[in-house]
Amino acid sequence: MKKYLELILLLAVFAAINAVEPVKTDGQKPVEQKETVIKLGHVCYKSIAFQAEQFTKEKKYDEALKLFNDAKTKPEYAAHVANIYSCIASINNETKKYDENIKLWNEGHEKGIVFGIDPKMKEYQPYLKIKGFKEAAKKDMILKTEQAKNPVPAQECGNEKETK
Repeated sequence: MKKYLELILLLAVFAAINAVEPVKTDGQKPVEQKETVIKLGHVCYKSIAFQAEQFTKEKKYDEALKLFNDAKTKPEYAAHVANIYSCIASINNETKKYDENIKLWNEGHEKGIVFGIDPKMKEYQPYLKIKGFKEAAKKDMILKTEQAKNPVPAQECGNEKETK
């Protein structure tokens, strides 16, 4: 039954992408909405997020991580990069891959992503003894403060707005 649902979802995404008609502008060459949708990664990202969520519910964490790790390297998912990193961190936390999260946080910090790391929170207690955690938490706080002073503009993504 699950395979049928996955197949139906895949077909629905494919149909949605292919159903978009070209938009004619004032005497100019028609603009392909389909290309715009694909370039933004909006429809495709939601599909990836849905599939990864299903894998996570089934405790197939490696499959979910593979989907997100592939997506984080592709420019068409740039509008979703903060969400992708947060999802990977959540899966790493659930699977107790704390070292991986410290690497991920440092990589995300280089891209300006704030994770909300607070060593006082219960969920971060396992990290306290791991090398590099205090530095990552400090960097996260610095980025959070900088972004509060200089907010990152929202990125358009389809009809939604997303922020870093």
